[in-house]
Amino acid sequence: MSTRLACRPPARRRSPVFSPGGRLVATAGNDSTVRLWNPVAGRLVRTITGHVGAVQSVVFSPDGRRLASAGADKTVRLWQSGTGRAIGEALKTSEGPVYAMNFSPDGKLLATSDGGNVVRLWDPATGGAAGGPLTGSAGPVLNLTFNRNGKLLATSSGGDNTVRLWDLETRRQIAVPLTGHTKPVRAMRFSPRGRVLATGGDDGTVRLWDTTTGSPKGSPLLGHEGQVWALRISPDGKRLITAGVDDKVRLWPLTTRNAA
Repeated sequence: MSTRLACRPPARRRSPVFSPGGRLVATAGNDSTVRLWNPVAGRLVRTITGHVGAVQSVVFSPDGRRLASAGADKTVRLWQSGTGRAIGEALKTSEGPVYAMNFSPDGKLLATSDGGNVVRLWDPATGGAAGGPLTGSAGPVLNLTFNRNGKLLATSSGGDNTVRLWDLETRRQIAVPLTGHTKPVRAMRFSPRGRVLATGGDDGTVRLWDTTTGSPKGSPLLGHEGQVWALRISPDGKRLITAGVDDKVRLWPLTTRNAA
């Protein structure tokens, strides 16, 4: 039986996410608020205010102590999830809405992308910048994801349909941009050991890449009709699951050569 998290119109809720451990659910609202809920009781725990305009997305840090929210006011804000208090000042993005944001696995970095062609890295503990931006994308960065140890970051560009790999210790790109998709890439995941990156594009294909060389691993995986919106690799690296706009979920076995 489902539990409804009630809210009054026009405060439409979107982008719901569970905290690590599942004790809280955070939602982003068109009424400029972030709300925290008890998912078992369906009870509102806290309403967080600060954005001016709709809140577009929210994400918890890996330890669940911090929450990041992105708004139409071109800011990203950091909050203490336990108290709802702001951490530092609002993080101002350069242009347009925030397309993607994610915490590193150790929670020491928050990566964001906005209407500009850059990725910015922030210190979630202070709300300050963590070094300079990552530049070089030919268009808005639509998605980004860290590998398990947080040393690699993959970003996808909506301008040239490429994926770029970044060494976060040197802040430089690894190899050349990954080319092959003919439309934007919106889904990406590293394999458990980080040696393979799986990408899914609006062109309906799923591709595997060697993260050391940037070269493709095998032929594209075909089967979806239309955009591939999401994908995950199993913890043992032996299976890949994908979901597309065609209302289909597909399970792919990864060969020993590709599982890493």
